[in-house]
Amino acid sequence: MNERRDGGLDPAAPRVRFHLLVSSQGSSRVYDLEPGATLLVGRSGEVAIQVEDELVSRIHLQVERCGDEAYVLDRGSANGTWL
Repeated sequence: MNERRDGGLDPAAPRVRFHLLVSSQGSSRVYDLEPGATLLVGRSGEVAIQVEDELVSRIHLQVERCGDEAYVLDRGSANGTWL
């Protein structure tokens, strides 16, 4: 929780929770995006979030969480990234 015992907000607690929804071939999965996290998404076994879809590149995109913001960077995928 973001509250202190006296009812005020804890300034050290994260104010925003981020979730990444990955949907492919009729199934979906939700991932928590923790503060400071950088996740790679693709077909490769070396990425944090593996998607088995022929339209997804081996290293398709990167998701970064910086404070209360998140950034998505296409890593040169053949089919692009849709948000």
